[in-house]
Amino acid sequence: MSGQSLTEMRYDKIIDLGAERFAKLAPANIDFEAEKGFAIQLLETKPELMKAYRECPQSLLQAVTNVAAIGLSLNPAKAEAYLITRNIKVERNPDRWETRIVLEPSYRGFCNLATNTGSIMWLQAKAVHEKDTYENQGIDKEPLHKHASFRDRGGIIGYCCIAKTNKGDYLTTEMSIEEIFKVRDSSESFKKGYGPWKDWPEEQAKKTVVRRAFKMLPKTDQFRRIEQAVHISNENAEIELLKTAPAINSYTVSDKEKFDALITSSDGINMFLFTKTIDEGVFTSLYHSFEKGQKGKYQKIVDTLCQEGAAKLREFAEALGECCGRGDDIGAQELLGDLSEDATAYMLEHFADEETAAYVREIQKEAA
Repeated sequence: MSGQSLTEMRYDKIIDLGAERFAKLAPANIDFEAEKGFAIQLLETKPELMKAYRECPQSLLQAVTNVAAIGLSLNPAKAEAYLITRNIKVERNPDRWETRIVLEPSYRGFCNLATNTGSIMWLQAKAVHEKDTYENQGIDKEPLHKHASFRDRGGIIGYCCIAKTNKGDYLTTEMSIEEIFKVRDSSESFKKGYGPWKDWPEEQAKKTVVRRAFKMLPKTDQFRRIEQAVHISNENAEIELLKTAPAINSYTVSDKEKFDALITSSDGINMFLFTKTIDEGVFTSLYHSFEKGQKGKYQKIVDTLCQEGAAKLREFAEALGECCGRGDDIGAQELLGDLSEDATAYMLEHFADEETAAYVREIQKEAA
């Protein structure tokens, strides 16, 4: 088999080529042999997938590998992710298009991913109709949403996504129907009359608001799976983030200088805080502001710094909690001396438990 090209190999053998990498990437609940079986079942029952496999065998291997990278199963009973086809312009030959197999996370898959990675307790996206009663009640409160069951609710005017954190707070993300349509209309496949926006408009709308909501979720060690799922779903919908995020390209020279300085200094904590405090659209523009050929490299650096920054703040919260437990005011003051006021405030609000936060604030009050 070592002398065979991918085009000469059966689909089951192609999938087997990724077994070792699959095992390294997959979470404990994702089994290679099971997912291989689901992928084969889909190939053998869907002619469009078989056609795409013959045209680009490598895409089948990549799609199954992405099952492991994201951590969502192809099991039809779970309905977490699907194999679909996508027409892509070949980079080495711009005049040629190629049909490839890609992995597409479902709305249910996104919701499961958010809870499985430990970011939140639960998440739900809902349509809001013109005859509904809907009221955003402010930060950390669940919005009021009432509607008459089994009656005409009028047209859809928007979507909301509500997530409940492990601390019991609520995070709400809202998008008007006009914003949803703007994302939909940026899809090349939709413009040509096919694709997920044509086949599953309700699910695509929910996934759109969920993708935006993910930017607000608490980061965990497994958060990279969420980021990868969002990236893949955006690619499949042929959505350019620079075209759909709010306040696009509105960063200032000062924003860019600060962003680049944080990368150069490898300042994880302040990069993490920067992403949490700057306007969402401005950060998206900065994230895509690198020169062609360097974008992937520096985006990976930014992602790593944000993960490191979140981990460090979590470690500070845990260490301060230990000081609280033994009444070590001096130790706590030394730890606080290594953090800026902004970092301390964010750490107390998002990473420390109530007892630790109250203890630290009492120390700060005495020091003042």
